[in-house]
Amino acid sequence: LSDMWPMTGHCAYSGDCGKWRTGCGDCPDLATYPALAVDTTARLWRMKRRLWRAVRPTVVAPSSWTERLARESPLFEGAAVHRIPNGIDCALFRPRDRARARAALGLPADATVVLFSAHVAIDNPRKGTHVLERALARIPPREDLVIAIAGERAEDWRARTTHRIAPLGYLDDPEDIARANAAADIAVLPSTVENLPNTAIEALACATPVVACEAGGMADAVIDGETGVLVPNGDDAALAAALARLIDDRSTRARMGAAGRALALREFDRTVEARRFAALYEALVAERRP
Repeated sequence: LSDMWPMTGHCAYSGDCGKWRTGCGDCPDLATYPALAVDTTARLWRMKRRLWRAVRPTVVAPSSWTERLARESPLFEGAAVHRIPNGIDCALFRPRDRARARAALGLPADATVVLFSAHVAIDNPRKGTHVLERALARIPPREDLVIAIAGERAEDWRARTTHRIAPLGYLDDPEDIARANAAADIAVLPSTVENLPNTAIEALACATPVVACEAGGMADAVIDGETGVLVPNGDDAALAAALARLIDDRSTRARMGAAGRALALREFDRTVEARRFAALYEALVAERRP
């Protein structure tokens, strides 16, 4: 389950709408991804229900959030639901020499760097760019603080904040993404709607603590006070306070970074994911063998 789409009449994330629990129809937001021109949500919901009942799927959720929703979904009634977190290459996403990583990206060696990354890095409500913009307005700019932005339209942040902005552009090379995470002191994820994003896991694997809003399955990776800081969803004041606290606390960042790396190796390495899927497949085959 990359998102909620298999459980709804059309949307990938239902937000505050609970109609996916009762059959959809009369959709309040046909424009949300993936958009529909005509409200066929009730019909699509019924089609999915017929399909899942015929197929009898085994459902795998990458986060505790999607696992819970799958267990609550009438479409998956009677289906076996398992949680297997997505895995990443923890040999690529690893702690690196920070000075060399920054030099490769053109980031200042002596500043505290806060990294925000998203496919579209501004005017992106789901990724919480409006929350981050308000949070940054609460933190006084300083010469030794740089906000690194990775994603499309990263340059546009210079017109939205008085902080020093380092636009990294859209990074599609995994080596560059890993280097950016290793170069940062803090990763910030202000998303208001999420499953369990790879951006959080990649930062932790690079021993970079994460400050995030408590959305979706974020708490599976960002363990408050251990691997980072979780704040209430959409709370820009709390996000600003958490960032300001970590910006000035190098020892806490180091402690959280080490804990994040350990968690990534234990739960989010791709070899761990592969072993878990292999075990599930073997169990399913054993169940169905005559």
